[in-house]
Amino acid sequence: MSLVLPGLLSQRLPIQLGSTRGLHYIVMEHLVGETLDEILVRRKRLPAAEACRLVDQLLDGLDHLNDNRMIHRDVKPANLMIVLARQMGKPDNTLEATI
Repeated sequence: MSLVLPGLLSQRLPIQLGSTRGLHYIVMEHLVGETLDEILVRRKRLPAAEACRLVDQLLDGLDHLNDNRMIHRDVKPANLMIVLARQMGKPDNTLEATI
């Protein structure tokens, strides 16, 4: 199974769903970046525009999961990957990153 998440990640997030011994699992691609939790530890808080942009992306993703009859039961900063890690010589912001 593959879910297409418009505007999120690399436009296509291949996943494998399965279960073994009564436990369900999801296998996702490896992402290079930082979690929102790591960014908040380093920066303490985000400007309103950055926070709103990330929350908007998060809500789009959750809405897409809901449309596909799936739920995310552990939404928290430590589980939100921000793709495009901070680059040396560039401002420390998430304006060009994708959640």
